[in-house]
Parts: sequence; structure tokens; C-alpha cells
Amino acid sequence: MEILGKVKAILPLQSGTSQRGPWSRATVVIEYKSGNYFNTLALDNMSKAEEFSKLTVGGFYTFYFEPSSRGYQGRYYTQCTCFNWVPYAAQAQAQAPAPAPAPATEPVPAAPQDMPTAW
Repeated sequence: MEILGKVKAILPLQSGTSQRGPWSRATVVIEYKSGNYFNTLALDNMSKAEEFSKLTVGGFYTFYFEPSSRGYQGRYYTQCTCFNWVPYAAQAQAQAPAPAPAPATEPVPAAPQDMPTAW
């Protein structure tokens, strides 16, 4: 799944040692728009935890994640694991076609930024 969100908080990096060796996990809380309302979502990353914990608070990113649930004693817990993220501005620039040259006689107005205005 993918979602466009604004980084709301970055939780402290967690680390430890298991039977397989050392591990670390970064959790980022994002805010995203769902219809007319804003929701929050916590995303975890263990493969690139150092990079994931260095995202910019207030920055817009497209997050690619996989939700999963597990049951324990009749209750279910859901975790969203983020496996990739792309800064929103870099994504918009990569998708934008090259602008056509404008005639020299007419000034061209500046194009508005393609950023979400709801935040």
C-alpha cells in the first residue's frame, strides 16, 4: 500500500540483541488525509532504521507499507511496516514533464507548487 503523509513525530530508536544478532527499529508517526478528516498512523522500519529515524518532522513523504495483524489471547494487534519512502517534492519533480519553451513576448506566471494544501 502507499500513502501520502506529513511526518508528525519520530519516536526514539529502539534496539536490542536477539538470538539472530543485534536489531533496531524506528517508528515514525504520520498524519494523512482520509476524506474530510485527518488521521494518524505509526509506521515501523527495521531494515533501514537509522535512515528512517532521520526523516524531517513536518516533511511530506509517500510511504510504501504493508499492514499485518496478529492475535493474542482473543485480541488482535496491527503493525504497519514501511519498506520504502520517497520525499513528496522529489516524486513530483520526477513525474513532471519538461516544460515547453514559452514565447519571449509574453511573461509566464509562476506555477503553484504541487504540494497538498490541506496541511
